[in-house]
Amino acid sequence: MIELGIDEEELTRLTIKLMKNKEWLYNNYDDIREKYAHKYVAIFDEKVLESDNDLKRLKEKLRKKLKDPDTVLIELINPKEITLIL
Repeated sequence: MIELGIDEEELTRLTIKLMKNKEWLYNNYDDIREKYAHKYVAIFDEKVLESDNDLKRLKEKLRKKLKDPDTVLIELINPKEITLIL
């Protein structure tokens, strides 16, 4: 087993928070794509906290703004709608 340095309750809380941010991103993707196409976006508390074309630079911005930037959802925004064929 891998030790993460946080207890199960905290891990559950963080997982739920990331899931809510992912759901918010999905529900608002068209608007976000219009504004942030080709960029990495950092989603925190169900809003776009920061964005950048460069992932490393985005992480630097987050380190300056947040106590724990690893709790932020980061996604690269695709400029086109993707259709999956199953």
